[in-house]
Amino acid sequence: MYRFRLHIRCEIVLFVLLALLAQVACLPKKINVGQLKHVVEICHEDLKWKRFVEATRCYLPERRRAFQKWFRGGAEDIYIDSIEVHELELMTQTLPYRAKVVVALKSYRLPNTTLKTTTITENWSLLEGQWFLSSVTPDVFDLQGESEDLDPSAEEK
Repeated sequence: MYRFRLHIRCEIVLFVLLALLAQVACLPKKINVGQLKHVVEICHEDLKWKRFVEATRCYLPERRRAFQKWFRGGAEDIYIDSIEVHELELMTQTLPYRAKVVVALKSYRLPNTTLKTTTITENWSLLEGQWFLSSVTPDVFDLQGESEDLDPSAEEK
């Protein structure tokens, strides 16, 4: 009789533990904002040093061709002195995850050599475990509306 009661108690404890584990598994996952910060820093460094092919990887796949067209047609006249992150905020706590990053861009465009500071809001999206730049306001690279007429099969990988 004692063994029977002990066996029942073990089953109850096991059942309670499994129920708790099931509840924990259903909780929303925490987003690693550190990963976003790291990706943002890498993207900004690539832009600053005119590593535009590498910077292309920061953009959502549907925006990459427009960015490629921009840097092939007019990027040689822009010089970025610095890009400083002022604010990084997670906008959603559930899928699809989105974040807003506010930065100060210090740059100039030739023939003008006066350093100008522009406050930019970047919107980032988490897709398949990777953060991608989805939009920039104001659009300092003039990418709006150009992606429709570009052939996505010609995209560089």
